[in-house]
Amino acid sequence: MTNIKELATEQYQHELNRERDQRRRAATLPSSSDASANANLSGHEQVSSSASSRKPCVADFEPDKEWKAQLKKRIEDALEPMVQYVEERQQAELGKGPFNAEARMRLETEYKQTMNSIKELANGQYLLELNRERDQRRQTAATVSRPPA
Repeated sequence: MTNIKELATEQYQHELNRERDQRRRAATLPSSSDASANANLSGHEQVSSSASSRKPCVADFEPDKEWKAQLKKRIEDALEPMVQYVEERQQAELGKGPFNAEARMRLETEYKQTMNSIKELANGQYLLELNRERDQRRQTAATVSRPPA
């Protein structure tokens, strides 16, 4: 069970580092939409859209359902090898022979705990990346809506 937790932690750290690297690269490269938005702002003009005339709310920064579904799928795909390993290990243990009720219960409990750990890891990663996306959208909106100095 310790190996699964270590593997899950390692996988999580790998995904976290990959996401950080992608965000750093994206932050250093000006996107065409940022450039066009900044080009449209001259002097002390502000964006005159209805979005800039009101205070932004949480829903303005919330990713859509499609984005969330893609994130969930990406996390599930990343954790799939771990899930397969746990399931194969469980089947191998059960295939070793007849067990008394106590031994079978211990194997089932271990399996369920490990699968719950993987689910918690996936949920934690989902929430972390969702909050990161919200923060990035807030920062982008703040950058675009600020008048040039």
